[in-house]
Amino acid sequence: MAKALGASMVLLAHHQDDQAETFLIQALRGGGPAGLAAMPRTFKRHGVQWARPWLTSPASAIGCYVRAHQLSFVSDPSNLDPRFARSRLRNAVMPMLAAQFPHSIADIASSAKRCAEAAQCLDELAQLDAQLLWQADGSLSRAQWYKLSAARRALGLRHWLQAHGAGNAPNSLISRLLDELPCARSGATWPCGGYKLRADKAALRLESTRVAAPLLPLSSQPITLDLSRPGRYGAHPWQGQFVVAMAQGMGLEPQALKAVQLDGRRSAVSFQAAPHATPRSLKKQFQSAQTPAQERGGPYLYGPNGDLLFAPALGIDARWLRAPAERLLYIQWEPADAAVQQWPDTMLG
Repeated sequence: MAKALGASMVLLAHHQDDQAETFLIQALRGGGPAGLAAMPRTFKRHGVQWARPWLTSPASAIGCYVRAHQLSFVSDPSNLDPRFARSRLRNAVMPMLAAQFPHSIADIASSAKRCAEAAQCLDELAQLDAQLLWQADGSLSRAQWYKLSAARRALGLRHWLQAHGAGNAPNSLISRLLDELPCARSGATWPCGGYKLRADKAALRLESTRVAAPLLPLSSQPITLDLSRPGRYGAHPWQGQFVVAMAQGMGLEPQALKAVQLDGRRSAVSFQAAPHATPRSLKKQFQSAQTPAQERGGPYLYGPNGDLLFAPALGIDARWLRAPAERLLYIQWEPADAAVQQWPDTMLG
């Protein structure tokens, strides 16, 4: 909608109380600095700038302004629904907390800001360590890893696993690796969702338990592909192929596939599952679709401006689909070990 109207910025109404609630929800889930950072004040997504101008303003101040100027507003009924953790926290816990500790909301929001700073520093450190730890074949160097402190070893493991499609590793796995990897013999393995970790003499490797898909090296760059005509297209280094065919119902304009970028999973991208659905983060879409972890690693297709076009196991982002026309295309990913697949009903209209 913003793009259709030519708007370059969307303002969100989250306020300081929302920020404090988000911090506490993440803390109750055992979140680390990135989770405790809560909501950023500004971010950019799909070529649009998003901002939360009221993030440092308490809800009470906004309410006073609304009443003083007799402004109309819409209240989401789910805010009072006790089925949701945030609603229970907002209506049962936060009032008691504010009554006992008058400055608690502002103090918690301040802690979220400090966590955001810490998370950014940790991310920058992890990227620096990655240049030492990650090897050309995507594995993690044991020798370089041993040189780090325990805290940086844990950080390096989490960053490496997440960057290569294994998601957020549980604390129990990180603790095991910190204890066991230094003395592990070649061939030792650890389960990791839909993957397994295998140690050899020099490296720690992440292997899919479904398809032995190679990991992207640190220095890899997105590959530009022309998928604008029906056919089968390889997607090295992933094992499999894209199958492009004429669509009988909704589909993609050929021009949209003329110069797509083949890459791994990028951060801060969303996916829209259906034409009138709400775009959600990839993590939430995969969880909703109950997609196994081993099928989330790639390959992904992005448009020239970086917007997500296609995600494995989810398919085409609905924002790219067009109504039936004379020439539209449909695309799906076929792993190397997959049997011949039938086209989904959605392609057939």
